[in-house]
Amino acid sequence: MKIFRSAARESCCSTGANKTSCCDGFKMANPCSSAADIEFNNSDSVLQKIGSLYSKREMTDVTLIVGNQEFPAHRLILSVSSEVFQVRHPF
Repeated sequence: MKIFRSAARESCCSTGANKTSCCDGFKMANPCSSAADIEFNNSDSVLQKIGSLYSKREMTDVTLIVGNQEFPAHRLILSVSSEVFQVRHPF
């Protein structure tokens, strides 16, 4: 991902901040260049949000029925979790 310099980043870099991780907490290859590569790992946060959506039964778009039990689910999560659900037509 490419992120271009903003006024805040410019002032941060011009004051002599740490050149490997500028003021915003992102790890940057070269924060003072005109375009910098930014690495961020938010996988834990994403997993927590997905878990929260599931437990609250929010944003579900499909229901699996097994016997007499219904399981609300998210098509995207099913698709990335199992090749069985990676179909091109709606299920």
